[in-house]
Amino acid sequence: MKKVAIFGGTFNPVHIEHISLCKSAITELGLDKLIVMPTFISPHKAKATCLSAKDRLNMLKLAFEGVDKVEVSDFEILKEGKSYTYQTIEHFYSEDTKLFFIVGGDMLTDFKRWVNPDRILNACTLAVFHREDVFVDYELEEEY
Repeated sequence: MKKVAIFGGTFNPVHIEHISLCKSAITELGLDKLIVMPTFISPHKAKATCLSAKDRLNMLKLAFEGVDKVEVSDFEILKEGKSYTYQTIEHFYSEDTKLFFIVGGDMLTDFKRWVNPDRILNACTLAVFHREDVFVDYELEEEY
């Protein structure tokens, strides 16, 4: 079975920690592929403070050029509108693939308020990466 992870976000702008996290995820999760997914419009961030989707996509392509097993996707940008994780996860879901969705610990604290969190958990495994100065006390099993 293939192992694929999706790492989504605004990437406004992409930085060295994004690249480092992806390289760590590939190793730690034993991934065959990691898809970096920039949002068109994040439901969690104000559009006015964000670079254009085209600029963020181009910066990601440059930043990840030559990074083994990483693919930058324009799926959410081409859809336009707000980007919801459950739609992206269901689009990439496949019976022959173990799918992961990478989140930082800070995003996990609000996970139960995301749109259709149950559908996300039915289609993938959350891979939570530590972010400094973030404490997460959250039990997914009790809620889903």
